[in-house]
Amino acid sequence: MNKKETGLIQFQYECAEFREEVIFPKPDHLLSERFSLMNGAVTLHKMYQKQKSDLQLSKSLYISIL
Repeated sequence: MNKKETGLIQFQYECAEFREEVIFPKPDHLLSERFSLMNGAVTLHKMYQKQKSDLQLSKSLYISIL
């Protein structure tokens, strides 16, 4: 399994874990800390997706120039 797949599985696991915490809340300070971590993970994931689509776009532009 490559690094990207491992990261994605980890991300999905954290999302599932996070959903459990929302359904069965833990003490407030733990939940808010977890929530800010999840927001960070989601932001990073979105940035990664955008970077990936930018790369695809630049690849297709490069190929069309050739």
